[in-house]
Amino acid sequence: MLGSNVIYVGKWPFVPEGNGPFKWWEYWRRPNPSYNEFRYLQSTMVNAAKVSIVGEKQNLTFKRGNNSIGEAGLLGCSFDAKEVYNFDIVKGRYFSPD
Repeated sequence: MLGSNVIYVGKWPFVPEGNGPFKWWEYWRRPNPSYNEFRYLQSTMVNAAKVSIVGEKQNLTFKRGNNSIGEAGLLGCSFDAKEVYNFDIVKGRYFSPD
């Protein structure tokens, strides 16, 4: 999905590390990467072709009027995500920088 020559920065490992038990409590203590850190990497990584940020929240409830849906997730990304992640759009189009 990420291809080669990609640096992944995150609180949780992208793939499990080692052969032992998954020590989630060690990752839990790590800070969440911030938008300011993303902007810093964007401005200082002069040899990087693209820099992207992805964020998500789980177990949300969305409401509108008397309607609601629970246990939903929300995923957002920066415009250059399409250059970093390998994915195809089945219907519609990619969003604009605005």
